[in-house]
Amino acid sequence: MRNLTKAASLTSMLLLTGCWGGSDSSTIPPESSSNKGPVLAQITTKQIESGDSFSYQLVVSDPDNSFPSDFTFEVIKGPEGLSIDENGVLSFISSATASKNNLVTIQVKDGGENNAQPSQVTFSLHELFYLTASGNLINYYTNQAISNGEVQLSINGVVINKTVSQENGEFSLKYLDTLTYSNAVISADAPGYAEASISLIGSEIDNTANLYLPPIQAEVIFNAAVENVLKVNGFPLIFLPENSFVDANGEVVSGNITSELFIIDPTLDIDLMPGEMITQSAEDPTQSVPIESFGAIAATFTNETGETLQLGADKTAEIHIPVSGVNPPNTIPLYYYDDINGVWVEEGEATLISDISGDYYLGKVSHFSTWNADRVYETVNINGCVEDIDGTRIVDARISTEGHDYNGRSNAFSDIGGYFTVPVKTNSSMFISASNNHQSRTITVTTAATNFTMNECLVLDKATSKIELKWGLSPTDLDSHFYGPSANGERFHIAYYNDSEIVNGVNMYLDVDDINSYGPEVITIPKYNLPGTYQYFVHNFSGDADIQPAETRVELIINEQRTSFTPPDGVAQIWWHVFDIEVQESGSMTVNTVNTWSLEPDDGGSLAISSRNKYVKTSINASKLHSKYYAK
Repeated sequence: MRNLTKAASLTSMLLLTGCWGGSDSSTIPPESSSNKGPVLAQITTKQIESGDSFSYQLVVSDPDNSFPSDFTFEVIKGPEGLSIDENGVLSFISSATASKNNLVTIQVKDGGENNAQPSQVTFSLHELFYLTASGNLINYYTNQAISNGEVQLSINGVVINKTVSQENGEFSLKYLDTLTYSNAVISADAPGYAEASISLIGSEIDNTANLYLPPIQAEVIFNAAVENVLKVNGFPLIFLPENSFVDANGEVVSGNITSELFIIDPTLDIDLMPGEMITQSAEDPTQSVPIESFGAIAATFTNETGETLQLGADKTAEIHIPVSGVNPPNTIPLYYYDDINGVWVEEGEATLISDISGDYYLGKVSHFSTWNADRVYETVNINGCVEDIDGTRIVDARISTEGHDYNGRSNAFSDIGGYFTVPVKTNSSMFISASNNHQSRTITVTTAATNFTMNECLVLDKATSKIELKWGLSPTDLDSHFYGPSANGERFHIAYYNDSEIVNGVNMYLDVDDINSYGPEVITIPKYNLPGTYQYFVHNFSGDADIQPAETRVELIINEQRTSFTPPDGVAQIWWHVFDIEVQESGSMTVNTVNTWSLEPDDGGSLAISSRNKYVKTSINASKLHSKYYAK
């Protein structure tokens, strides 16, 4: 491509000195009896991001001619749109839709007297095209946006970009389109919150990545110069020696330090754990294996200016991790979460202790992160397939499992044929579901000591919504109740004694009903085929304790959006009216938060379930109940 330029110079240019250029007329050399050709200075490799403009002042040496009036500039080779003006300013605006490298050749010549030859220079001009991983930081319990949270993107174990969430919680992280990756990790932390982290594979990085950060349970300010015991709700969590923290320069920190502390009970909610529940295999570090948790804690430390601190090189801290789960071993490995690689890393071990504080694991650590008392477990594979409602197989669907009788989870992805293989614990019970923007039902699977193949594919439907209830040790039994309009003008009622309902041709399900603490209870609604009001209630069926707001949580996934609900303040009643969904004739839906206590449900006409029905639940067909047992 040739381009003889006469355009006006750009106002923004890079002026280089040392040779003739610019507008200083005093540098014009005297006339010479023999004309020498011009010489273009070499140009180093240049980079420009797609959508940006580029400007560069050429540098020419020639004792016989004045710059730039006596020269003609020309683009011999280069990308379309690259030009040089009469002053020797090279300019370009990139509109690349993919990163690429351009070889550019520029020529300058004078009048050619005495057979003077033009001068050429060739350089590389890289056009960089960036993709964006975007999402939101959200309060795990209230759905409120979290601003000023620190977010980082790591690809293949390297931090690619960092940013801070905006006031509305949004963030975006750029990465080059030329990066190929087997694993991308987005991690976030914010003042007043524990960390959250997700691993992304394949096309998942193009989806909106919502990170749900749980609020910390305690903020403790202490004097760095003395020994300290940091407590959460009276439980001694961390024992620190004097002068134990250093700043980024390795200098011992004096004065007050602020700690943010958080206890993770994986039996209550495994989703409070950052990242996946995996670690590197001891036999093959290139492979990952799943782990199960018996409790975890998170702790961060900052000085008076907000700088993050760590333990000094010669210091260790004693940590106490409250025990969670079934049959905890006497000793157990300790793992910390690596938020760059998205895996748990084994470092040290902990010992089971029982004293007046309760049951906990005691261990020593040399740095702070999220620490987990875990062990690797024996696995078998669940094999299956994923398809849409038309029977078309789905590639890159995320397959998620969550232990029913153990504190672990694992993930896999469907291949080009829609098939998957996911490792789970042997001789155990777990829940399995699929997602790829859309949701499937949640299926309960029980494994033996050999691999298990599902009889039917998991089915994804963009219209599918899901309601999940989780709670703590007490009350022992909370129940989900879902009401809505029927074609006959009455209202349907899905609950433990009626775990599916066909509504105008659509089958709605109570997929999981838990009767022994913690949950989950899961309701799946493939489609809202009738307009009207749909209501969701939680009933304290066992009544052996009040519903605990700090431990009880409902999550609704609808229209590919996730919303969580926690019980209101005030005196707990036997019924908690969580939300209503208003469906219009057009099919549009609005979720209205109700969040009130009541003695009976205002269910729009359905009969309330009272204590006289308790005998029904204990005598109904066992196949309609899915039980979760935690030895305490």
